[in-house]
Order: sequence, then structure tokens, then C-alpha cells
Amino acid sequence: MPGSRKTPDSKRFRRFGWLRKKVGLLCALSKRRCSPRVGSIKFANVWRKHMKKQIQQGFTLIELMIVVAIIGILAAVAVPAYQDYVARSQVAEGMATAGAVKTGLSEFYATKGEFPPANQFAETAGGRYTAGVAHDDAGVMTVTLRNAAPVNNAVRGFTFTLTPTVTNNAIVDWVCATSGDAKYLPSGCQ
Repeated sequence: MPGSRKTPDSKRFRRFGWLRKKVGLLCALSKRRCSPRVGSIKFANVWRKHMKKQIQQGFTLIELMIVVAIIGILAAVAVPAYQDYVARSQVAEGMATAGAVKTGLSEFYATKGEFPPANQFAETAGGRYTAGVAHDDAGVMTVTLRNAAPVNNAVRGFTFTLTPTVTNNAIVDWVCATSGDAKYLPSGCQ
């Protein structure tokens, strides 16, 4: 039917004028005679190639929003877990500081058969997070963390005790206890 064919003046042909020029250029380069009509096979092939390029350009807005939401959820879970980890590591410094006092008490008890007077081996200098380690005349050590920065808010002013277990005139074990949250105690202490 002669009337059904699209003419160059049709809306569809004008809308894709840039594509028509591209098809015309391809026709000129190939040195073949072809007509860059909108409904032609050449037009369809060029259109498909253009759409593939357009699809592979980048991420859509919804994809980026999904990624941001996933990262937000992961951060909401990870930050509290990380804060607990930091608090436990700061309490572990207190346990390490108590190690020096523990050695002094053990040696004194091994040689004299009794515990030294209160705070003879106390560690008052502490550390970065530890305020100090004190002991009484029964050998019970009290470890206190600092009550200011850089100590994590969860363990500021946190205290725990180490009580010696004596068997056959020898200290065989140290028992930990705290009035605070036990989850912050080092793993050997829980």
C-alpha cells in the first residue's frame, strides 16, 4: 500500500532525526545504497545498539538508594558491636595493669605465708584507661577505670575485683567479680 509508508515528515521520523543521521552515516561509510527510514531494519539495529549503550551507562537512582539503605542497616548493627569491643579492650587494660599487683601479692604470699598490708603493691599510676589498682590485707584487688575521656561511656568508673583462691598455702586462682555489666570483663574473667 503506498499510503501506509512513513514519510520523512512524519513525527516519528523527526523525533529520531539524530538516529536517522547516524544510520545515514553508516550507509555512507559502507558505500551501499540504503534508506535510513525509521521503520527500516538498519534503523532498528542502530536503535538496539543505542539502547544497549544507554542501559550500560550506570546505576539508577533506586539502585543507589537500596545500596545506601543496606549500608545504613549494616552500620546500625556494627557501631554498637564495635563500641562493646572498644569497652572490653579498655577493661582488658585494667586486667593487664592488675597483673603487676597480682605478681607482687603472689610472691609475698609464697614467701611469708600471708598477704601484705593493704596497698603495699598498689598501682596508683594506672594506665591510659585505668585509674589504679588497689588491694586490701586479704589480697582482694580492686581495679578502677578512669571516669573521663578517652574511656568509653559504658565503662567509665567501672570497677571489678580479683579475689585470690588459696589452697595448701598457695594462690591457685583469681576470681573476678563486678557490680557492673559482666559482659565487659575480659574473657578469662567471665
